[in-house]
Amino acid sequence: MTGHGLKSVTFFNTGRFPYGHIDLDGNTLLTGTNGAGKTTTNQSILFFYGNSRRERLGISKSDGKLSWAKYMYPNTNSYVFYRYTGLHGDILLMTYPYSVGTAWRFIEIDQDRIEINLAAIILENNIPRVPQEVVNAFIVAGFRPTTQIIDRQIYRRILYGDIDYRKEKELAQFRQYALMEAPKDFQYIPEMQSSI
Repeated sequence: MTGHGLKSVTFFNTGRFPYGHIDLDGNTLLTGTNGAGKTTTNQSILFFYGNSRRERLGISKSDGKLSWAKYMYPNTNSYVFYRYTGLHGDILLMTYPYSVGTAWRFIEIDQDRIEINLAAIILENNIPRVPQEVVNAFIVAGFRPTTQIIDRQIYRRILYGDIDYRKEKELAQFRQYALMEAPKDFQYIPEMQSSI
């Protein structure tokens, strides 16, 4: 297992990309013409680390732009997948629209199954499936997606290992999805990243 951190981002049917995949393992430089998706990609990386406030993602209310969730997930079958290596192994994080925000599901990746054909799971006749159909396709393919998380604070606490699993038994199933254990100061990590 290599170092902890975000390894790739994959987009399906999002505001900017009908499909896109970016490997982030190591140093990554984003270049391209105006409108190529550099800012959207950077915002999606910040979003993974728990930075979801408009102003921290560089989205001003005054310029009339859509919120992150409305822009990135314009359809019920819009997805951003994040692959990362956490404390306990490789994880695939599925994000998609839910009500007025975002939903998250974690999927553990066995070391024997490094490659996942996301297109085969997500697409049916070249059209992305709706979330429950995607979850069912993961199950058929031998993966076990977690229950849906719809609270941004819970997602951030899971990612940064800030859960007392003895007291919060309903969250015990999420222990293996921690990127790191930073229970005291994790709230400053997204703030620091958005100022870089």
